[in-house]
Amino acid sequence: MTLKLSVIAFSAVLLACNGNDSEPEVPDGRVALVYVKQATTAAGGTCVDPAVYGALPDDGEDDRAPVQQAIDDLHNGGTICFRSGTYQFTRLGGTTQDRSVSLLIRGAKNIHLTGAGRSTVLEMNGDGESSDWYLIHIRAAPDSTPVTDIEISNLTLSGAHAANTEEQTHLVGIGAVQNISIGTVEGVSIHDVYFYHPFRKKLIGDSWVNEQGGDCIRILGAYAPNRLNAQGQPDPLDKRSRKILISHNQFIECDRSSIGVQRGVFEVIIDGNLFVDVGDQHLDMEPTGLGGIGQFVISNNIFMGGRQGDYHVTIVGNDEANPGEDIVFADNVLVGRGLKLMNVERVHVNGNFITYVSKSGSGSIDALKYIDELSIANNNIHRLAGSIQGPVIRFVPHNSGRPGRSVIRGNQVYQEGNGNVIELDSVQNVSVSDNDIYYSGTSETVYAGVRVVTTRRPCTGLFINHNRMFGKLLTGIQLSAVTANPFGTLTLIGNATEGAQIGVKCSGTFTKPIVHSSYNYDGVVDAMVCPHVTLVQQRP
Repeated sequence: MTLKLSVIAFSAVLLACNGNDSEPEVPDGRVALVYVKQATTAAGGTCVDPAVYGALPDDGEDDRAPVQQAIDDLHNGGTICFRSGTYQFTRLGGTTQDRSVSLLIRGAKNIHLTGAGRSTVLEMNGDGESSDWYLIHIRAAPDSTPVTDIEISNLTLSGAHAANTEEQTHLVGIGAVQNISIGTVEGVSIHDVYFYHPFRKKLIGDSWVNEQGGDCIRILGAYAPNRLNAQGQPDPLDKRSRKILISHNQFIECDRSSIGVQRGVFEVIIDGNLFVDVGDQHLDMEPTGLGGIGQFVISNNIFMGGRQGDYHVTIVGNDEANPGEDIVFADNVLVGRGLKLMNVERVHVNGNFITYVSKSGSGSIDALKYIDELSIANNNIHRLAGSIQGPVIRFVPHNSGRPGRSVIRGNQVYQEGNGNVIELDSVQNVSVSDNDIYYSGTSETVYAGVRVVTTRRPCTGLFINHNRMFGKLLTGIQLSAVTANPFGTLTLIGNATEGAQIGVKCSGTFTKPIVHSSYNYDGVVDAMVCPHVTLVQQRP
């Protein structure tokens, strides 16, 4: 697109985009003269410099009102092209339903906000009034008119100069607002944006205390399967946030989460982003209320740094009835923290590199509560020396939720701290196969390469096949049944150890024979320590 601007001193800008040589008044009384050549953008419509409305970078003035007017005037399509420099935005405030925003894209379509790259800064500035605050909020109109096809690109979005903030202070909000807007948001693209939303402190008396803050991006849908509309009928299923692309952005020092996801969010691609330092998780799925989330592809991202917690990414559904479903987490790099999965089904964790020093007993990959059709395959996972005792991969039930019908396959798993390498608790129909398992912890001859326990429920339908285990483990495979929770069907085929004291060790109650064949336990004192267990055993 072509945009040629010439700004005349003192009184800033403007000649309308039709080429007329008039000098109209802008909202604050400033007058500007500008030559603008019209251009048609990919989004459709005219490229509008917000200087036309009186918003000038680096002038120390509040740009909220003029930029909002530009957005409103382009309601049915167009592009706002910000210049290099810093634009400042206060919180609207007052008592209106829009009081928590700086800029609102509501019930519109084909709107594109773009700039000159990192040098174009849209900045929260001023008092948050101890309340919610969105720098940009994208949502349906109060009458549920959808907002569609919104693009934000080539900008820096900053919360660095917001003060007196609350926990729902976000740079970009996408989706529903309770009692204001519960319509559809469809088609949002955010790319090549630099997000900077740092952790803040404020001076109270003689002490600096932490302010509360929120996410760089927060996404919330309105879809809840049990919600009724005003006529007492089920809410239409299209009242959700969907078809969202977040790609090639940099998230730096996001106060709470880099991207926060709640209920009713579907069809999301998060690809090729850099995440550095965060108050909590970089990607935090926290679906409060009813309604699931699903159809996510999270790929080719780098996650590193963080102030608290054990996870860079949490992929979480609400419960068994409203799970996180149909999610691909592939080819990502996680440095410093791990991955948590809870209440999910049909999830593929594939080809990721994970390395960190754990500060608790959690796993580098944790699968908790209701787990169904989870595949953890072809990952390279390191739990480094200095970690608190704990496993590398862990499946754990909770209350009614139970891990099952899942596969751990083809991974390279390194336990350089102390703990079992793969630990499965009360699982059903789980396969652990073709993994290379390495143990080099300081507490030798204590832990297992694969440990299966039945602390809460019986285990059955287990396949532990063709795994290779290296290092001074106590056991290659340890099977421990609590008296009230026996083992059912169990197959061990083609496993190998090198350096373990015992190949397979059993304790507790087994209701079915163990099928055990084609093993190679090199250098073990005992190949099998399984008293009172029936073995269907053969070795070629």
